[in-house]
Amino acid sequence: MPPDVEVDMYFLKQGENLNPEVKTILNDHGRWVVSGNGIFQAQYGIPYDEKLTSMWLLRFYDQDCFSVIIMPRNIKENAA
Repeated sequence: MPPDVEVDMYFLKQGENLNPEVKTILNDHGRWVVSGNGIFQAQYGIPYDEKLTSMWLLRFYDQDCFSVIIMPRNIKENAA
């Protein structure tokens, strides 16, 4: 990835809910990638209003484990 990209990863404890905004984007625009007979699943989405940002949900054994947001630093700084 380019050096100006920010990657924020959040560990989700068992039973913890995903951020509602991220969940909406994933449900509305997300695609699933499945590997290893379903052991690993990844859902990703790109918001309509910010084409350079992607949001990911990583799932192992049907348990949500990590949420990841990838965006250029200048977008993150402007949002703060």
